[in-house]
Amino acid sequence: MIYYLKLQITLIFRYLRDFGIQPVVGVILGAGVFVFLSLLLFQKTEAAIFIYCFAALSFTFHLSETSRNYFLKSVFTNKQYLQVRILENMLIISPFILIINLKEYYIYAVGLLAASVLLSLNHRRQMIHFTIPTPFGRWPFELVTGFRQSYPLILFLWFTALMSLVYHNFNLGLVTLLILYMFCSFFFMYVENEYFVWIYNLTPKKFLLKKIITSYLGATLISAPVITILIIGFSGQLPIIFAGVVAGLLLQSLMILTKYSVYPEKMNLPQILLLTISFMFPPLLLAVIPFFYIQSVKKLSEILK
Repeated sequence: MIYYLKLQITLIFRYLRDFGIQPVVGVILGAGVFVFLSLLLFQKTEAAIFIYCFAALSFTFHLSETSRNYFLKSVFTNKQYLQVRILENMLIISPFILIINLKEYYIYAVGLLAASVLLSLNHRRQMIHFTIPTPFGRWPFELVTGFRQSYPLILFLWFTALMSLVYHNFNLGLVTLLILYMFCSFFFMYVENEYFVWIYNLTPKKFLLKKIITSYLGATLISAPVITILIIGFSGQLPIIFAGVVAGLLLQSLMILTKYSVYPEKMNLPQILLLTISFMFPPLLLAVIPFFYIQSVKKLSEILK
């Protein structure tokens, strides 16, 4: 079991090196960003504790993937398997519990700890006995896969938007909309095999346009409940709601263009830093998007001719 955990740490460090980040620097930087975003969340909204707990559990939920747990069961005894799963979940939620305790939400810390232990006792197939339906049956794989992997978070964000209406908190609803668009943009981070690009009988420009429009339609469909709630509850804020939608769509464009600007390689540190800065300061999108568009066309020209 100890060897398995050491192997996971080695893989994480290797992943950081692939992005050009020294592991020690990456850990320190990641911890700093985590603390900063956590404190900012608790400062900006009263619903922070609910968003925080759900975010922590969403990370542990991904560890319950069926094939992954079948592999663990084939390697470890039942006792070792449970120990590994509980320890994994505890390690994932420990930073969240630390912040929650610092904010003196002790009951929520205990509840989060108990929930993570319960989640470690089941893998996804045991918890879900049906295929999650999606509105993207004939759409590209990014939307289907992304929706099924993120549907608990999507449902929670819909609920958060509803709470913004109940408590007349427009800022909470607007932030929820932007977060939803941001997560939808993450659906397109996966780097597919070159074959799945080559099969498109399109020029690079038309290929990018097709991908971007598809992402627009998918993200807007997923965000429609939140947009509807904001329009109904805050009709006097229509210009700001519209600006939020536009910013969300620009995020979709940036993610796709960033991915294909280095395709078929994975995004490296400079691209990730630029993405992060753009997410934090949306006006930068207008300057960054044209640059990545030019780079994407050049890269795709080697595959789509």
